[in-house]
Amino acid sequence: MLLGVMEIDVNLRDFSGWTPLCHAAMLGKERVAQILLEDERVQVNLGNKYSETPLTMAASRGHGEVVKLLLKRPDIEVNSQDQAGRTPLSSAIAREQIPVVNYEEVVRLLLEDKRTDANLPDTALKTPLHHACENSKARIVKFLLAHPSINPNAQDSALSTPLSLAVRMGHYAGAESTVDALLSDSRVLVNLKNQDELTSLHLAVEYAKIPVVRRLISDPRVDVNSRNLTLQTPLHTAATPTLNFDQDEIIETLLARPDVDVNARDQSGMTPLSTALRAISPAWPIQVESLVEIFLKCQRVDANLLDNQGKGPLHFAVERGGDGKALEMLLKHEGINVGVKDLERRNLLEFAEAEESSVTVKQILRECLGREASRDEGRRGKGGEEEGEEEGEEEVNGEPREVVG
Repeated sequence: MLLGVMEIDVNLRDFSGWTPLCHAAMLGKERVAQILLEDERVQVNLGNKYSETPLTMAASRGHGEVVKLLLKRPDIEVNSQDQAGRTPLSSAIAREQIPVVNYEEVVRLLLEDKRTDANLPDTALKTPLHHACENSKARIVKFLLAHPSINPNAQDSALSTPLSLAVRMGHYAGAESTVDALLSDSRVLVNLKNQDELTSLHLAVEYAKIPVVRRLISDPRVDVNSRNLTLQTPLHTAATPTLNFDQDEIIETLLARPDVDVNARDQSGMTPLSTALRAISPAWPIQVESLVEIFLKCQRVDANLLDNQGKGPLHFAVERGGDGKALEMLLKHEGINVGVKDLERRNLLEFAEAEESSVTVKQILRECLGREASRDEGRRGKGGEEEGEEEGEEEVNGEPREVVG
């Protein structure tokens, strides 16, 4: 055999830096790998130009039998890192987005080896658990959480935790089980924030399906009123433009929690209701009308609160223009202050004129303010009659009598 020739370079690299053992590991050639490993000259940790070692190659492609052979070598570097900083364990998990037959077996083999560092991060500071959660792989997450040295709250370069990545990918199959596995672990800190001060709940209401959001909201440890960099709560986030098709149901679920601050103000003083009216494009009238209806059904919502610029839901509804349906919904809401004025002391109609709102919006306001003026006049008239009656009486011997002119 060629290996019997002493002049043969058993570690000869090709143009990509691959050794014969690299090729055998990558292709899952168990017999070839075994023969090579029996030769003491073979450098078992010699990697390619990307610093991928034979163990990384075998692990990332699910070649369990080759992984077993490599782990038997006492000089194997089980925590070798490639150019991206990924270990064989991270590579096995991260490559799982590509169909791999025996990835679970490979992960188990690596975790059972006491030399394996289950928390070693890559260059983005992502640990194997981050990669498992990012790929929504619940079984791997459970394997990792069972490891005695696992850190379930490690944060990557963006300060994302495994939980935040799991909910960020909450629209993927397997996300529910992944989130369940994490929430079932008492060590998991559910309110840790990323670099944008977003908690897992903030991310869930923006990206995840309703089952994932419900799992978080039902966990008593979750702070439903946590604030991001702009002091917005998860309810604010849920009220902003999103491609999440469960948006209505998510807002209803949040509003159902009695401890959710439905009138929370962000750094500009805006409430979630104002946020929905201002943030959602006029091109999506049905979406905003649906959200306004949901908010107004909640008795705790105050539809009269103004922001730091002196504008409230009515002002933002006027600014939207269009057919004015959202504005009409607000104007019909019990307790709404139709006489509200902005910081420039303009009433709603004057505000609409200044904003060059649609003809429809102005007509709606004229009719509404006209009715309100008539009611005020009626109340004043009634009050005048009562006052006249009182003035037309005087006391005689302590008893009132009508004065006839």
